[in-house]
Formats: sequence, C-alpha cells, structure tokens
Amino acid sequence: MLCRLSYFIVCISCVFVCGAEEIPEKVRFNEHVRSILSDKCFHCHGPDEKTIKGKLQLHTFEKATGNLSKKGKRFAIVPGSVKESTLWERINTTDQDDIMPPPESHKTLNAYEKAVLKKWIEQGAEYEDHWAFIPKPEEIKNKQSPHKYISILIQVFYTANNYRSDLRGAHYRGPLFKIHMLK
Repeated sequence: MLCRLSYFIVCISCVFVCGAEEIPEKVRFNEHVRSILSDKCFHCHGPDEKTIKGKLQLHTFEKATGNLSKKGKRFAIVPGSVKESTLWERINTTDQDDIMPPPESHKTLNAYEKAVLKKWIEQGAEYEDHWAFIPKPEEIKNKQSPHKYISILIQVFYTANNYRSDLRGAHYRGPLFKIHMLK
C-alpha cells in the first residue's frame, strides 16, 4: 500500500513540476505542426482527394495558402498574419457550425496545439518535405560503414554455432570433426 501511495505521489509531482509543454522558439513544420494537422485536420483536409471537404487541403503550402473563395479573397493560411488566416479564425470560434475540427469528429485542439499553430503562422508558415524524403546531411552519410559490424556479427554467429570460417569456406565443427581429425 505504501508503495502505491509513493508511486502516486511521484506521478502527481511530475505533472506539477513538468507543467505544460513550452512552445518552441522556432516552430518547425515536421517537428511540431505536421503531427497536429495529421491528427486533427488531414482526415478532411489532407492529401486524399476523395475525402476533401471545403475544397481545402493543408498538406502542402500551395494548397493551404491558396484562395478559398471565388468571390473574394479568403485564405486558410496567410503566412505571417494570424488575423487574416481563416484557419486561426475557425479553430478559435465559439460557433458550433464553424468550429474546426467539427464537434462530430470528436477531436479538439488543446491550448498548446493552438499556440503552436499560431506561432507557426506568425513565423511564416514554412512547410517542409516529409522527413523520410529529406536527404541525409553529409556528416551522417560519411559515418563508418555498417559492413564492419555485419562481418563481426557473422563471426559471432560462426563462433556461437561451432562453425569455423577460413578462406576455404565454413565447416561445421561438431563431434564428427574430432573423429575426422583422429584419422
């Protein structure tokens, strides 16, 4: 019982000590924004053209900053201007018909996510390619080749399984090997 109580106290103190997440100085799309949009927005405003709602896609800069209205100028994201960005207006409205994400999606943006999106828009709403498609920096490419480690693993395998590896190939060294050596 004492163990459970101390565990509970440690957990509660961690919550109070850690507090809310701090908003980063420089908000990066891949690191901070993509996960928010992917979780809360891409279901209706993502790359799948079959599920797009409101003619808005948020997965690319060109589509997110394009004009939403044929009559006037309405943009989901206006880099550098939160006041002119419809996205900011829609995630902060109290009107249940206009709020994004819509209530029927059962998704909501918390204060931290809203603050990250606001700061990202204020900093120019820079998009980045998906991290998997960004070339590796040279210092990572030039690190030691994995071939060295693979050969070590092969040697460990041979040793562990009583194999002998030499220039003539690998040979099993079991009980029959001893008999062979006696001949």
